[in-house]
Amino acid sequence: MGGIEHDGFLRFSNIAFDQVASVAVRVASAGAGGDIELHQGAVDGPILGKTSVEVNGDWLGFYEKTIDLKPTDTRGDLYVVFKNAKHRSGLMNIDWIEFK
Repeated sequence: MGGIEHDGFLRFSNIAFDQVASVAVRVASAGAGGDIELHQGAVDGPILGKTSVEVNGDWLGFYEKTIDLKPTDTRGDLYVVFKNAKHRSGLMNIDWIEFK
């Protein structure tokens, strides 16, 4: 996923949260960077985890970030929400996301 802007998101449906302890994200940013928030059930639902993406100056220079999830025993949708209210566009690129 590229061209990520503030409040952009990905949705993954029907995740068994009791079977996922963390989410790994392979990211790169030659733009503004920002935060990745993991929300349960909606883009503004409870935050299960969060990480910051630092600018590395290379849109293809991917590196991995791991986000530990707050434990929950439900099943539902997971929203990966991208944030940077100060610099709202050109935040980062995502190569892949892995549920661990």
